[in-house]
Amino acid sequence: MTSASRRLRRVPVLAALVALVGWLEACGPSAVGCPKFQTLMQEAACPGGQPTEMAHHFSAVLRGRILSGGVPVEGATVVAEVFDWRVHQTAVSDQQGVFQFEEVRPETYRIVICKSGYRPLVGFAFVSNDYLERALTAELQPAPR
Repeated sequence: MTSASRRLRRVPVLAALVALVGWLEACGPSAVGCPKFQTLMQEAACPGGQPTEMAHHFSAVLRGRILSGGVPVEGATVVAEVFDWRVHQTAVSDQQGVFQFEEVRPETYRIVICKSGYRPLVGFAFVSNDYLERALTAELQPAPR
């Protein structure tokens, strides 16, 4: 492998790190209190309640499964917003809890997952052709009563 090709392979990782550093400067160490996530939750019509934060997701695709206690969650709304561009797509989970976004380009996405009766889930997905295809598994927590 040449040094030029090694540098090119680092570009997606560096782009993800730059986006993450910008987010940390704007929101601190947690996505939960970040105003941009709050706005996206309103746009996604998330029910009230304190959101939980998902682990960062790195993959070549943006698809996955939504569960609660290991059981699939049907009808959850998943919103993926291109980081700081206010361009977003929406998907809804099926009976098996599976969702998929078609035609996502390599980018950093702000993710919000909502379903009535559950706490919203927020976090980041980093999509790059250099990553392996990994499905995102999201675990929703029931909303407090």
